[in-house]
Amino acid sequence: MIVSRTTAVRVRSVVTIAPVTRRVRGLESELPLGPDDGLREACVANCDNLETVSKSRLTKKLGSLGSHRLVALDRALSYALGIRT
Repeated sequence: MIVSRTTAVRVRSVVTIAPVTRRVRGLESELPLGPDDGLREACVANCDNLETVSKSRLTKKLGSLGSHRLVALDRALSYALGIRT
């Protein structure tokens, strides 16, 4: 899942991602995903393992988050990074 801000994605050649995996551990740093998000099965975005990758490695859009789900992503990222608001 791309977690870089939209304006950066448009102009940079690399983006920050949270890997998506079927291994669900129930951690606060995980964002549960599934068919409602456009994915075939239940999985999570693991915000503890953020990576920066070349945009050329991202070849197919599989799903997207609605605005209400972005709040949950923000919580998972904040927890993973130790950001308190």
